[in-house]
Amino acid sequence: MRVWNDMIMKNIERQSASRFFKSNPDDIANGQEIASVRWSGAPAEPRFCLNRDWAQKLSDWNIRGRHETHNEYCEYRVVTAVDAQGRVRPKRVEFTSELREYWVVLAMKNPQGLQNAVENIIGRKPTWRELYDHDDPSLLNEDELRVRFSIMVAGNGNHRDLIDANVPSQPQGPLNRDNILFLTHPINGLDDLIYVVMFGATPYKVNDSSGERKALLQEIFRAFGVEHLACRNADPAAAAGPFDVVSEGREVAFAKNLGMYLRPLNKEIFEYNGNSIPDAWIKYSRGNEGMYQRLVIGPSDADNAYLDDIYLKKGAAKERIIGGYQIAEILEVGPLVVVGDPSIVNPSDVKFVPPSPSAINCSQAGVCSRMKQLKDDYLSSNIVISGGSRGGI
Repeated sequence: MRVWNDMIMKNIERQSASRFFKSNPDDIANGQEIASVRWSGAPAEPRFCLNRDWAQKLSDWNIRGRHETHNEYCEYRVVTAVDAQGRVRPKRVEFTSELREYWVVLAMKNPQGLQNAVENIIGRKPTWRELYDHDDPSLLNEDELRVRFSIMVAGNGNHRDLIDANVPSQPQGPLNRDNILFLTHPINGLDDLIYVVMFGATPYKVNDSSGERKALLQEIFRAFGVEHLACRNADPAAAAGPFDVVSEGREVAFAKNLGMYLRPLNKEIFEYNGNSIPDAWIKYSRGNEGMYQRLVIGPSDADNAYLDDIYLKKGAAKERIIGGYQIAEILEVGPLVVVGDPSIVNPSDVKFVPPSPSAINCSQAGVCSRMKQLKDDYLSSNIVISGGSRGGI
C-alpha cells in the first residue's frame, strides 16, 4: 500500500540521520535479512517495579491490564469460559503485534477492506457504526474517517492532532476492547519503533581511564536523557541490535514489509495430559510463515479443556498456565532487519558519550508510581485469582 509506505518514509525522515541506516534495504550491498532484533512480549515495567507475581496479575487484568501494561509491541486478551462446575476459567489467549498505524491507513483508504479484515478476525462483519460511529463512511472525508475510527477502534496513538481532536488514548468502542484486533497502547507505535532503532544505529564510544571503548547501552541512554528506555524489553533490544551491527561498520535497514512479527513458539514446551498440546491449539495468522502478527493459543470452544489444564515446561520443572503473561514471557516479538558486510568505522562516524557504567535502577523509575497505583486499584477491585478460577478477566 503506497500510503503506508509513504508514512514509513516520513517517519524515517523525521529522525536524525546515520550513514549506517538506510531507508531502503535494496541500497545495502550484499544485504542479508536477519531476525536478531527481538525481545520478550511480556510487560517489563510491572516486574521491574513490583515482582513477577504482580506483573502477571496486573498484565492479565482484563482491559485495564492491557491498556496500562502491554507496551512491548505485544498485546493480548485472555478469553474465558464457564466450566461444568460453574467456574470462570481461562480458555485461550489471543496475541497481536499489528501496528495501529496500518489499520488507521486502511480505515482512511479502504473502509470495505477494513470491514473484511475485522470480519476475518472476529468471525462476523462489523457495522459501520462500530467502526466509525456513522452509517455511511462514503459520506466522510479521509480526515473524518481517521478521527472517527481512532475514537471507536484505535485510540489516539499519542498523535497531537488526534489528541487535539479529543480522541481518547484508548478506543471507546467495543471492537478492539472486547476483541483484540491490533496494538492500541500509545507507546506501541510506528514512530516509536523507528525512533529507537535509528537511535541505536550509531557507533557510540566512551573515553575513560582504560582508553577508548564501545559504549554500554546504559551510557547511551543516560547521555541522551532517555534512561526510561532501559526499563522495557522492547526499547533496549530495538536499540542494541542496530548498535551492535553498526559498531562493526555494517549498514542496517528495516526489511521490506516493515512490521512487528511474532516469532514461532516451540510446541514441545507445552504439556497437556502428559503429552504435547495438539497442533490446533497454536494458530498463527495475519501474515506469512515467519512473519505472523497474530497468535491464538489454547483450546477451542469445542474442546473440553481449558488453558489452565496446560503446563509450561521449564527445564525439569513445570508451571501451570493461568493467563497470558506466562506465554508472553516466552513469546518473542520484533521487526526484521537487513544488514550489510562489515566495513571500517571512520572517526567521523563515532559519537562519544560520557562514561557511566553503573546499571540503571529500573525499580526507581518514574513509571513505578503508576504501577503501584495500578496494584492498589487491583486490590481494591476485589478481583481474586486463585487456582483454576479467574474472575473478571
